[in-house]
Amino acid sequence: MIRPDILFRRFRRFPVLKAISIASLSASLACLLMVAAFAKHELSYDTFNPNPDRLYRLTMSEGEDLPDARCWGEWMGTLPNYIPEIERVTNVAPARHLAAQINNMLWPLNEAFLVDSTFFTTFGYKLISGDSATALASPTNVIVSKNFAKKYFGTIDVLNKTLQIKIDGDSEIKSYTIAGVMNDFPDNSHFSADLLFGIHKKMTNVMAYTYVLLRPGSSPKSAEQKIDSLYNSWWKSKVITHSTLQLVTDIHLKSNKARELSSNGSFTQLIILVSAIILLVIISLINLSNNSRVVFLLSQDYYIMKRVNGASIGSMILEELLLALISGITVSLVGFWATFYLGQLIGIDVFHRLTLVNTIAIGGSFLLAML
Repeated sequence: MIRPDILFRRFRRFPVLKAISIASLSASLACLLMVAAFAKHELSYDTFNPNPDRLYRLTMSEGEDLPDARCWGEWMGTLPNYIPEIERVTNVAPARHLAAQINNMLWPLNEAFLVDSTFFTTFGYKLISGDSATALASPTNVIVSKNFAKKYFGTIDVLNKTLQIKIDGDSEIKSYTIAGVMNDFPDNSHFSADLLFGIHKKMTNVMAYTYVLLRPGSSPKSAEQKIDSLYNSWWKSKVITHSTLQLVTDIHLKSNKARELSSNGSFTQLIILVSAIILLVIISLINLSNNSRVVFLLSQDYYIMKRVNGASIGSMILEELLLALISGITVSLVGFWATFYLGQLIGIDVFHRLTLVNTIAIGGSFLLAML
């Protein structure tokens, strides 16, 4: 018979060794959970788009030069007319050196973009108010984000209100009508915008980030070959230009082009980080094994006494498993507590990024490894 009072008395023996094991395992569990949440977030970039498996960014490169993440000119918009694999093309260009005048103060606008009429249908973004089909039809219209509206107007009910915008180097302040309010871009998007203006005819020849939506079942390699053939036949440059269609979901971790829209992550560094955490967990388990062996050797008199008094091998194994379970529950409680506070400290909302199933799977696997 296993007595709870004896179990807890044994659990309190050798406190230094137990404390070392519990501290190292709790730290390992906390690190494992935070890295799992970070890795899940990094791998989720741009997966919120309606067609993440068909949405690509088009880039052009000449020779061995580092390709620019942008394309020049208006020719990309005509690609669906010549290449059957392409369903839709949209362009996004940063609108730089802008400032909004609100309450006689100028506020820099660092996340403003020029987009064309196919932006909303290509990316699948929805407007909270306004009509996405006509909101950018006028060159004096602008779409603002929910966060921008709340920050500068105190409400999202800003449809048809006027926004004064000054262009750096231009003495004139222009008035724009807010024709739409959009939801804030998710934080796992490779770019985010607070304001969207329409690209109009007089500004088509700009360097823009070009996104291509392929038709279902179309081959990106086939589309690339046709784009190369079309581009080189049109421009007849001495240097052969090569196109690349990169999945939007690969941009954050696997893109290394000039003038990216934002700072990207690194898939290689992510693998190194995950590997380091797995190694840390293995080291903690080895430390647990060594400490458990020392405790076992120091407790041989107890095991001999149990056997002399008729305890079976099965009951003794069960007692050891129950002791390990108590240690595991203690490690889990301390580890989850540390995860909550450390996550706040470094800005990772672990329990928001990980689902309940993710958390149970990681915690359960860790506990099983301990046992």
